[in-house]
Amino acid sequence: ALELALEELKSLEPGQKVNFTATAKKYGCDRSTLSKRFRGLQASREQQYENQRHLNDQQEKSLLQYIDDLCKRGLPPTHQMLRNFA
Repeated sequence: ALELALEELKSLEPGQKVNFTATAKKYGCDRSTLSKRFRGLQASREQQYENQRHLNDQQEKSLLQYIDDLCKRGLPPTHQMLRNFA
């Protein structure tokens, strides 16, 4: 619902008045969240999670492959080994 409300607000013509209260009621979402998200003050939970990650998807896959290779050789990695690889 929030994404639909944001799409409607983004589709407004320049100079057209933004009515967060009416739009939030129409889509059944919180007005303050809609306002903050529209103005870029608050990111979605998914975006906040992405910003906190230390490794991107490719790096994570490489690390998992490294761990799997070590385990297949009978050498389970230590925490220090993983830290060094990451």
